[in-house]
Amino acid sequence: MTCLYFGMDDDRSVTSGLGASATSITGFTEWISHGIPAITIGWDWELAGTDGKPCLLQTGIPRRSIMFVDQLRRSWWAGSKPSTGKPKL
Repeated sequence: MTCLYFGMDDDRSVTSGLGASATSITGFTEWISHGIPAITIGWDWELAGTDGKPCLLQTGIPRRSIMFVDQLRRSWWAGSKPSTGKPKL
């Protein structure tokens, strides 16, 4: 599998008093298979500290994506009319 894309979530606003504020660093990643048909799997993650060392933890359950394609390997939805939202068959 190859990393397709990844990113970090936007910072959550933290309202606190004086001094340091607790925050979390979170993000997401999506991986794609090398085979045909291509399959992707993605998950959310959070940076945590374990015994003073940084550690990435998966949060929630993994997600998977399926994209239907036509004989020319175009997205099945690419030929759809915006007004109907239904694919051309």
